[in-house]
Amino acid sequence: MARKNKFMDQETDFKSFLNEDSSEDNLTKSIVRELDKDKESENEILYASTDMFISYEDEKLRLDLHHGEDRERLKESIKLNGIFTPVICVKKDDKLMVLSGHNRLDIAKELNIEVPYILKANLTHEEMELICIDDNLIHRQRTDYKPMQLAYLIKVKMDAEKHQGKSLGTEFPKNTGDKIGEEHTLTRRMIGKYLKLNNLIDPAKRMVDDKVLTISTGYELAFFEPELQTSLLSYLKKYKINEKILKELRNKLLSQKIENQKEKKEFILNELNELIKNKDKKRVFDFRNIKKYIPEDIEENNTERYVIEAIKYYNKNRNN
Repeated sequence: MARKNKFMDQETDFKSFLNEDSSEDNLTKSIVRELDKDKESENEILYASTDMFISYEDEKLRLDLHHGEDRERLKESIKLNGIFTPVICVKKDDKLMVLSGHNRLDIAKELNIEVPYILKANLTHEEMELICIDDNLIHRQRTDYKPMQLAYLIKVKMDAEKHQGKSLGTEFPKNTGDKIGEEHTLTRRMIGKYLKLNNLIDPAKRMVDDKVLTISTGYELAFFEPELQTSLLSYLKKYKINEKILKELRNKLLSQKIENQKEKKEFILNELNELIKNKDKKRVFDFRNIKKYIPEDIEENNTERYVIEAIKYYNKNRNN
């Protein structure tokens, strides 16, 4: 009975018991066989026609399929060698939902060949997300993503691993962040910026993808509440808003401790108008307009001194 308690209550290598004489050996052997069977079946490579497969249900986690040279390279490889890496799937009703291998499946459809796949069972939603995301991160370059696609993938990956206890459980999980950073040559600071982009309103996200807003400007905008983001976007062209202006506005709002949304909007508009006034006050000197009036015998390094002396002389004698 003591051995049974040891068997039931501790995480032990079941096979270590097989050499011991016991009336429970048959039970132990049976359990080991079942464990090995499950392990083998989960890694067994199966084959199915392309019409049995469906894409992963979260479209945001699926990147655009390969096109151009990338697709042709993969196609030629599959023609010569077949699909070397099996597609990873889970059961979805009577179909196979693809977690990893959408490009391989796309080319298999064109070539009209069967697809090798590995069927995963008993996966949590987070585990399915991680497989799908890791497939993208491993097989794609950063240039394949739009900024908001990468921002979303990083967020979902961090959330999923955090739920599974694979991160430090902080706002900025180190393990996940470092891994993504290594895969995409991103610093932890840049990963932080991408994470923050997920707080943007939809129009701002589209502007970041379309390069109307830089990632840095989008990052600063993401600190504002959605209603204020809408207002700031409407002022974007008129006030030529950039990350420096947004950071300054954010700091001023914090120092003023304004809570009311209407008051915040009024404060921001007043600050922007004041900024425009200050810019208009600045006198811009365009040297090109007076260059033609400078004598040719004045050397380049004496040009500024000549202009200053000429202005002094003018001011002194203009009343005459």
